[in-house]
Amino acid sequence: MPHHDDGFHAFADESFTSTTASPSIYLMAGLILDPSTVDAVRSEIAALKLPREKKIHWHGDSDERHDRVISTIADISVEGIVLTRIGPDGERDERRRRKTLEPFIQELEQAGCTHLTLESRGIKADHRDRALLDALRAQHLSRTVRLHHQPGPVEPLLAIPDAICGAYNAARNGNPRWWDQLNHAIHQIEINDL
Repeated sequence: MPHHDDGFHAFADESFTSTTASPSIYLMAGLILDPSTVDAVRSEIAALKLPREKKIHWHGDSDERHDRVISTIADISVEGIVLTRIGPDGERDERRRRKTLEPFIQELEQAGCTHLTLESRGIKADHRDRALLDALRAQHLSRTVRLHHQPGPVEPLLAIPDAICGAYNAARNGNPRWWDQLNHAIHQIEINDL
């Protein structure tokens, strides 16, 4: 477990919104925690997992389930970042992810984060994320962030940025019910690459 004098720890997830109002939005949401609170918050979120679930996941859950997850997150008083990137139509998914992850990592570093945990997407995709971080370091655009990948079922804290993405997307689509409970603690950044 990291020492308490380490910087903040971030846990992040991404989402691609495809609405008629914003067809090329890619977003990353990050939960930022002091390392001394990681275990306690992890336990609170893990307690929400239903017996037959592999992991807590926004997509496919009921509104009532969203209410419970968001209420718990709001009670924890989490802080976070949502970075949305508007890109050109037809852009490949990996390019969208990379063009969003680059500034996201820089924002996390400016917020004092030294650890970033992403959900593992497999060996090749995880390697691409690490190569991106190496490129940022070579350009002196990142100095302190260490990147970790975990399977979603192994790291309960990844459910929080997943829920942040879900709440943000619901608000973009006209249902601010969950986002209204979180947005006061979430720093929002929008990048327009059109």
